Amino acid sequence: MKPFLAALALLALSAPAAALKPQLSGLLDRQKMPEAAYAAVMGGWVVNVPWAELEPQPGQIAPNNELDRAIAAARAWNRAHPSHPLFLKLRVVAGIESPAWVKARFGPPLAVTSPQSGAAGTVPRFWTPDFMAAYAKLHAQLAAKYDAVPELREVVTAGCTSVYAEPLIRQGSDRAWIRDLLAAGYTDKLDEACQVAQIDAAKAWKGTRVSLSFNPYQRVSSAGKVTPDLAFTLRLMDECRARLGQQCVLANNSLRVAEQGGDSPQMYARMKALGAPLMFQTATLAKVGDLKSTLQKAVDLGAAAVELPTGYTRTTPADLAPFDTALRKNAK
Repeated sequence: MKPFLAALALLALSAPAAALKPQLSGLLDRQKMPEAAYAAVMGGWVVNVPWAELEPQPGQIAPNNELDRAIAAARAWNRAHPSHPLFLKLRVVAGIESPAWVKARFGPPLAVTSPQSGAAGTVPRFWTPDFMAAYAKLHAQLAAKYDAVPELREVVTAGCTSVYAEPLIRQGSDRAWIRDLLAAGYTDKLDEACQVAQIDAAKAWKGTRVSLSFNPYQRVSSAGKVTPDLAFTLRLMDECRARLGQQCVLANNSLRVAEQGGDSPQMYARMKALGAPLMFQTATLAKVGDLKSTLQKAVDLGAAAVELPTGYTRTTPADLAPFDTALRKNAK
């Protein structure tokens, strides 16, 4: 075993024992409860909730929110289909989806536009310790309410986010955003601290797995130059496993057949070396190349779950079933 892997193994063994729920496994609908014809060959779905909807006022988790409704739907399905239950992953989207009170509390928010999708909005000053304290309180409130819910198997931590729940991406081609970031006091060192703090924020969860989406880190220099820093990404993987042990699910949200657009074969190789628990979201159907080949790639890397792209129903349940089975075999 390589030295860094041996060291991580020792850290995981020395971490306090926790009664972790089984890993979320199988194929997942990334947006909603799957149709009945597909639910039989899937493991569940992702509940995507804007932070603004979940905590519209500080300290108040909204009643009958989207997660509550998803838990009720999963529970009803599982009662009716005990041989093939469905489970949930919670992705609370921060960044442009943060509440107005968060955006106002830590200084004026900053405008950003995604060069890929055109999605735009304003982002709170996520790199500040005060912001991260508010984000940690969100995790604490959610864990107090939902950690013991058996249908909820995994939660995303992504406080250092701009547009999507991919906190290592900085939307570097939006030059006005980069300019405003630096003028507001952002530095790459503060960002690095934020990346680690979002892992610690998730320690409030004791039984639920915690996933973090990795990409080659987009480092913003003091001069505004944006460059990929894969070495930091790999160190952050080590930090996640060191701090959370097997509770940390290493994830990536852009898997496709050919590495491009910021993907990294070295990053995937490190994920495979670190081992389970791993999960992936595929790229969009237009970018994925071939869906079956991409799913096989996830299986080969050791993933236990894959979020399918919108439009996956163009592939039959019978064709998806073998991948669901193979992913489940990778679960830990």
